[in-house]
Amino acid sequence: MPISEATIERAIVIGLYLIPHAKAAFAEMGADENIEKAKVILRWIEHKGLESFTKRDVHQGTRGTFRRAGDVDAPLAVLVERGFVRQRQETSSSGPGRQPSPTYDVNPKWNRHGPNHEEGRNSEYCEDSERD
Repeated sequence: MPISEATIERAIVIGLYLIPHAKAAFAEMGADENIEKAKVILRWIEHKGLESFTKRDVHQGTRGTFRRAGDVDAPLAVLVERGFVRQRQETSSSGPGRQPSPTYDVNPKWNRHGPNHEEGRNSEYCEDSERD
């Protein structure tokens, strides 16, 4: 039996409505390891009161969570996607040696709610955030 176009369109609307709810439920259950690790990074940023940091800084500052430097990539990508941090566009050096560690700037709209601000900020809502 064929399904009408109107039925498909209504199903899509329902699906689009339910997707954010499912993501929030999974995040509450700790089902997404990258979000949980992104929260660790946010708490580290809060604790240090940082306005910017490097990937190396995150790795060094959170060694109990991230054993290898590459382990911070996916959680940092979550923070970039959600608008908590932004990776700086840096020119690459063509000289000898390693490329410098990527630098990230903390979103001042999120950062202004720091420990010295009345409202405070909460890294627990990493999964709910959207870009500004």
